[in-house]
Amino acid sequence: MSLASEMALKELFFWMAEKLVKSTKTTYDDELLDILKKYDDKKKS
Repeated sequence: MSLASEMALKELFFWMAEKLVKSTKTTYDDELLDILKKYDDKKKS
């Protein structure tokens, strides 16, 4: 494999990993917010 295609593969890999991490973090944050809202509602009632 040429050096250029190896670099391209690495770039692609890092890009995919970054997107994966960002999407997981977003879902995680959303779930956390939902839990906090539910907890808040329980305290009020």
